[in-house]
Amino acid sequence: MNIYSFDIDTNEMPTARTVKRFTVTGDKDAEFEVFAVKADSLDFYNFETKSFSAGHNNLNNNLKVKIRSTTHTNEIVFPSGGGDYVIKLLAIGNTQIANSNSNVITKSISKQATTATLTFQPGSDDTSFYQTLPTATSTGSINDNAVVALNVDVLNSTTDAKSFGFSLTDVDATSYNSEFWYYQTTEVVVTNGSGTDGADTLTVTVADTSEIVVGMQLKYYKSTTTPELNNGSSAGNIRVSGVDTSTGVITFNSEVGFDEGQTMTFRAYGVDVIQSAININLTISDVQVTPEILVKAVEARGGVTEATDGSASPNIALPDTHGIGGGRLFGYIGVGVDNSGANQVNVVTPDGDGSGNDGLITVTLAQELTAGTLLTFKNTHKKINLTSSITINKYPTANKTIFFDLDKILTLGVSGS
Repeated sequence: MNIYSFDIDTNEMPTARTVKRFTVTGDKDAEFEVFAVKADSLDFYNFETKSFSAGHNNLNNNLKVKIRSTTHTNEIVFPSGGGDYVIKLLAIGNTQIANSNSNVITKSISKQATTATLTFQPGSDDTSFYQTLPTATSTGSINDNAVVALNVDVLNSTTDAKSFGFSLTDVDATSYNSEFWYYQTTEVVVTNGSGTDGADTLTVTVADTSEIVVGMQLKYYKSTTTPELNNGSSAGNIRVSGVDTSTGVITFNSEVGFDEGQTMTFRAYGVDVIQSAININLTISDVQVTPEILVKAVEARGGVTEATDGSASPNIALPDTHGIGGGRLFGYIGVGVDNSGANQVNVVTPDGDGSGNDGLITVTLAQELTAGTLLTFKNTHKKINLTSSITINKYPTANKTIFFDLDKILTLGVSGS
């Protein structure tokens, strides 16, 4: 008589108490035993009390079954907390395992030790142009479900040298798809696939490929340097085209001059690639970016020639210049403003937080304005609001952060000087 299969879901379990059903398929009257043990311990499952406890006895820890039809179904209750478990089926008596030289089938299942937190955050290659970037978080076990209503404000830095605001790269865009979100991880080059350190190659070997998947972008091939060939020229847009998890070999779509011992940075853009990289399940929808209209009040200031002196001047004093970019890129409107010709902000003399009492903009057309006049600036901003609905259907096994790429949607302002 034969046992044909022993089926149990071996996906990692959440930290909470979990029940796993198993099914054994075999010939009528086939006989077998099943026992379960927590790895690295002597805690065996008791099929009578439905719990794991120290010690073993054949009466309660070995489930002995004689199949009455062609299948037998039962269950094992795993306690809360983490750990690794081994479940074994042993064919006994005149029963054997079909198409096997062994009379044992072994299954291994892991259980998450703690819950994990998913963090969603705006991200940038240079965060110094922003105030502290906000986050939204959600914590759960692997199979938990949750909806995150993301609603955060991104603010320009008030440091003078970094306070020139930002503009939407596509001023007509109001919504964005999940391709603007990414997960980032790093790996060290162990060996250059060509056999020569620093030579151009399509492959490298790393120690761990668990978060590297096809489709990921190679952001940096060493430190913060974008991919280059051995001669120092750009290698272009490099992506992962293959991963051999057994050998640790990563294959790329084009050659790069990899240096052994250097740290590579990978990014998984878009929900599909993110899910593959960190083994989660989520949807990201309704991604909206709303810029705040920038308004400043004209200030009368002694000691400098400016537009409130009673004669026209291209210099306009302001309480602060936070969010205003120069370079003749941005116009402005207001009561009494002369916009009879091309008229933009040429140069910003920065006072990002207003503490210096020296904030000034120099504009194209000389103006004669009244103190307190409100100026509205076009397409330059100090704040945007980011919203999205994120549905989580499966959590990772460890804390992870997923970023919204500000560098893809915003252009940083300059002083214009």
